[in-house]
Order: sequence, then C-alpha cells, then structure tokens
Amino acid sequence: MHRASFFSLCIVVVVALVFSSGASLCVAQDFPGLANPFSPIFSFPPLQAEARGTLIWMNLLKGSESAPSVPATFDFKKFWGMDQGAAFLDAMVRLQVGPFSARLHSNMRYFKGTDSFPASLAGVGVAAFDYTGLRIGGDFDVLRWGRSRVGIDMDYDLYHPVVTATGISELTGPSAMTLGFHAVYNPSYNFYGFSAVGEGRARWSIVGSQISDWEISAGLKGPETVLGSVAIMTGYRRTNVAFSDWVTVGPPWPQQTAVPVRANIDVSMGGWFGQLAYYY
Repeated sequence: MHRASFFSLCIVVVVALVFSSGASLCVAQDFPGLANPFSPIFSFPPLQAEARGTLIWMNLLKGSESAPSVPATFDFKKFWGMDQGAAFLDAMVRLQVGPFSARLHSNMRYFKGTDSFPASLAGVGVAAFDYTGLRIGGDFDVLRWGRSRVGIDMDYDLYHPVVTATGISELTGPSAMTLGFHAVYNPSYNFYGFSAVGEGRARWSIVGSQISDWEISAGLKGPETVLGSVAIMTGYRRTNVAFSDWVTVGPPWPQQTAVPVRANIDVSMGGWFGQLAYYY
C-alpha cells in the first residue's frame, strides 16, 4: 500500500474512533491528560441534526399589482381570479455544531389565475404569482439548554418573487436577505417517554424584496432512542412579500403608446400546517 494512502486510512480510522467514543480519546498510560473526556485536544462540540416535512394549506389573503403613474390596480383575486388557497409541501434540514446551525429550506408558493378576464382584456393570457425555491440560513444560539434554544438567524432566498400576466407584464423582485430570531422549546424531561415541544420563528428583510415571515408551532415528541426521536406538530405561518419593478405598458392598459412605468406588488399569505420533525 502506498505510504500516503496508509496514512490517510489511519487518519480516517482515528477520526472515526474519536467521534464514535463521544469525541474523546483515552490513552492513560502514555498521555494522562487525554484521559479527560473534556481534553481540548480531542474534544469536539456535539453534532445534532434535524429534518422536517410540512404540509401547509396557504391562503392568498391579499395580492395586488399597481402602477400609480398610469394609474391602474389589478387585484389578484378579484381581477386575475387567482386561487383563494392551495396546499404545498415544504421541507427543511438543519445541522448544528455547538451554538451554530446551518439550514436548507425548500418552499413552494404558486397561485394561478383564470383566463376569465374583463372584456377589455380578453385573450391576454393567465396571471400567476410564484414564490418557489430554496433558501439557505444560519442560526446562532444566544441561549441554549439541551435541545431548547433561543437565538438570531440570517437567511438568503435563492429565488425571486415573480408575477406574470401573459401578454401584459412580468415583474420580478430581487432575492431577499433577512434577519430574524428563533425560540425553540424541546425539553429533555418526558412523561412516559413523551414531551411537549414548541417553536417560534420570524424574519424581516434587510436587503432585496420586502419580506416578513413568521411561524409558530407546537406538538408532541416521542421517546428518545439511539436513532433519534420524532415529533408531530401543528402551527400557523404568515408571509408578506412586496417589491417594485419596471414594466412597459400599453393597450390593453389605458394608454395608447407603450411606456415604462414602475409597478408595485403587495402579497400576503397565511395558513395552518401539519409537520413531521425528526431530531438526531
């Protein structure tokens, strides 16, 4: 065996042994200091993981596209005939080392209108609002006891809010970077293996489209095992999205010649969800 490969294999085996033994290595005969499980040489913060699947019924509470300089306002539900609500499946995975966490979210929000427009706009197409994609985020726990924690978050949307009206316009908002907080109650004690859990999160834009997003949930967690534990939760989530974009308008808008105008989008969504969470 090549010497470099042999050393690489040795390193992999040593690291595996370190983690499998609770991140400590004891060789008391030759290195008495390493017998301490809190030895700074081979001591690592515990690794925790979490995965969630969420089924949410999201209602389109309000939505509008307005161009004050024209002037014109299109209501998503009254004018475009967009869905009042729809069911979506969200997912999240999180890894934590010490007070730091990294998250990856997958969210889908899509509301489609009908082709039944007023007579003056007949045949121009179908409108839709799309806010779907991946989001990355990080947490820092200011307070932490067991799995319970309170801290601050930063997130970045890897996607854009988009409003389309075929034949009229397509408006796209910039990706948002948000700052927020989290509060998680996940106790170590239990009653016959079961315990109550709860969580609240909120975030607001600091860059990009104007986003405010918050959720609160609670549920019941099952017994802890060597493979982790599972919780069933329910809660409510509310999301507001606002942005502006330039669009060139003309007929069938109340203008005879096409001109660029600034259009504003304002959307609010909210709904109840059921959630399955896995903790390791």
